[in-house]
Amino acid sequence: RDAVFDRVSADLRFPYLSLFAVVFMYHGMATCGLKLAVFGDAAERALGIGTITLFNVGFLIFVYRKVRELVREVDYYEKESTHWLSRYMLGPGEWVSATESRGVSRWGILFEMYRKGWTWFMMAECMVLLCITSVQVVEASDFMHCRNIAAALAAMFGVFACVIMFGSPWASAFDNHVNLITTTMEGSAMVLLAIGFDSGDRGNGTFNVAQELLLVVSYIILVKGAIDPLLLFYVEWKRRQEMQAKYDDEKLFCNKEEEPYSYPDHDTPPTTTIPSPLLSNPLPPQNIVTSLSSPFILNPMLQSLRLSQAYSDVERGYSSPSVQL
Repeated sequence: RDAVFDRVSADLRFPYLSLFAVVFMYHGMATCGLKLAVFGDAAERALGIGTITLFNVGFLIFVYRKVRELVREVDYYEKESTHWLSRYMLGPGEWVSATESRGVSRWGILFEMYRKGWTWFMMAECMVLLCITSVQVVEASDFMHCRNIAAALAAMFGVFACVIMFGSPWASAFDNHVNLITTTMEGSAMVLLAIGFDSGDRGNGTFNVAQELLLVVSYIILVKGAIDPLLLFYVEWKRRQEMQAKYDDEKLFCNKEEEPYSYPDHDTPPTTTIPSPLLSNPLPPQNIVTSLSSPFILNPMLQSLRLSQAYSDVERGYSSPSVQL
């Protein structure tokens, strides 16, 4: 029953499509929950804390547990002959399902944009969003307070940019480059804001430069947001299906090559043993003639071999009346 449900839900891509709504609402739910928890009355605070705990923190726990489980059911399959533009925009390969559960079709949004070894990185992105959201609900009292907040955000963006630069968590170089550019620009804007707040002058030119940088970041994210759905559509309905089919064919072919030949009537391959009196232990001397005279021994070659053994026994000193006769 579970296998049938997994197969049907994979064909329907459930809950894959519904997870888009969860990811889309993550930042907004965190903002609303924090504002209610900080500025609301008792009931609103309880609602805000419950929202953050169940939705935002609960989603992180869910991602951690689900991704850890899915790592054993999926594989990153790289295609050898891929056009350079496709490799740059989409990466060298695709995540494919290694089992019948079709985990990529159901839960791919949790990890499919990242490369192998970085499937947990969605949790890091969600934690960055929570940090930015927490700053938005803080009431700054003076310029020094604003400077400290801007400096903290600059440090966070700097760490995040270093992780992107040296780790390249996304599978495609396009995502790594765009996210590195936007994160660096956001960090630079926070540094400029910290400098402006530290000066105590509202007319400081650093505020204008920081505003222009953040405006450019918004345009970049807007353009990337228009490109990503097209890439996602291409991946979901063409590229991944082709890669999955090729992966299944290669896996099936390898399994056939590695599968040992089964012998229906034997646990081990049958062997043909030819008895040889020269290699096996000889019969006792007193039984040689009796054995040679047996009606079951019809092969002349065996008879000659056994006679040779008998003569060898006589020469070694065995005394047998039947052999001497």
